Amino acid sequence: MSRTHALLTLSNNKIYIKDLKSKFGTLILVQGDLEMSDKPLYLQIGRTCGEFVMIGHKEYQKLKKE
Repeated sequence: MSRTHALLTLSNNKIYIKDLKSKFGTLILVQGDLEMSDKPLYLQIGRTCGEFVMIGHKEYQKLKKE
């Protein structure tokens, strides 16, 4: 995986992924929309896995203080 492989952004309650011209590109195996909820979303890039969870502003502020 490249150091700057892809960019995930949140806009209007939608997550966008953009390949940052990585050596092997970005393959997205998703058909249709994914809805974020309180359940985790797992993404895998090469051998690296990431867990994403949607939280509210209050929860974010609490985590930021820890």
